[in-house]
Amino acid sequence: MAGRIPKPWFRASRGEWYVQIKGETHRLGSDKAEADRQYHLLMAGEEIQPPVEKRDWLFASEIADEFQIFLQNERSKTTHDWYCQYLDPFKERFMVQRADQLTADVVRTWVNGKWTSQASRRAAMRAVKAAFRKAVNDGRLPHSPVAGMSLPAETARDHVVSPKAYKAVLAAITDQTFVDLVTFVWLTGARPQEALIAEWAHVEVKNSRIVLPPKLVKGKKRVRVIYLSPEALALVKTKKGEGKLFKRADGKPYEKDYVRQVFRKLEDKVKFRYCLYHFRHGFAHRSLAAGNDALTVATLLGHSGTQTLSRVYAHLNQADGHLRSALKKTK
Repeated sequence: MAGRIPKPWFRASRGEWYVQIKGETHRLGSDKAEADRQYHLLMAGEEIQPPVEKRDWLFASEIADEFQIFLQNERSKTTHDWYCQYLDPFKERFMVQRADQLTADVVRTWVNGKWTSQASRRAAMRAVKAAFRKAVNDGRLPHSPVAGMSLPAETARDHVVSPKAYKAVLAAITDQTFVDLVTFVWLTGARPQEALIAEWAHVEVKNSRIVLPPKLVKGKKRVRVIYLSPEALALVKTKKGEGKLFKRADGKPYEKDYVRQVFRKLEDKVKFRYCLYHFRHGFAHRSLAAGNDALTVATLLGHSGTQTLSRVYAHLNQADGHLRSALKKTK
């Protein structure tokens, strides 16, 4: 058929991939990833390159491939999936780009054109940088400006949610299941990921707490205990059932991308782009302003010490009334 785009096919008898372009059949090799690269080269009007074992250089997509294999074998599925959401489109864009000729400016231009938020741009560049840095450290690349490229500034998530703003956000949400998710983080200070992975099996009603095993917890070294106030416990009890505690109206578990989309849609109503971390921060701020000591608050947040709390979560520079009260107590 005229205009039909040629596609590679696998010849099982020979264990190789082939493609026919303009009446000419090309052997692409036995490796699927390598065959894809050779196919893209041919479609771009370039000559087929020798396979990787006969080259002294790598495609940028091969660098990403190798890093993803490393993550799959050595890291958690969550970590692997996080990197893949950025490395998969990177491979598609730079399928036939030599890794040793790729510059940081080219990567930055591509990232800025594909993602709109600063947080996503930083994440994408961080993922690509990590893949190239490992390739350099492992001797797969002699050097690369991509491995040392600077990242965009991290977006601040330290906006303090006041009780008034919290109520306004809840009033703007039309889905009760999402109201429950936001309320849970506000009441407990749980990390967003902890709220999303918690299941009824992790709930200890008698002890008013949720206990997450180390394999599910950030750092994977310690059990994470989320303590529940009477209000939080009452909310959790309404989620009794199989699987994740917090599910959407359609019964599917909440995922971070879906949560992000909901907050994006709420932005026009509440005039601010919230995320669940803001409500965790609000918990830390309220707890400290109420007079709780830093170690207690850090423990409630799941930190092993107070350093992170004092650096990121306290926000007491925004609690003017609390600071004035503390000043009066100083003799």
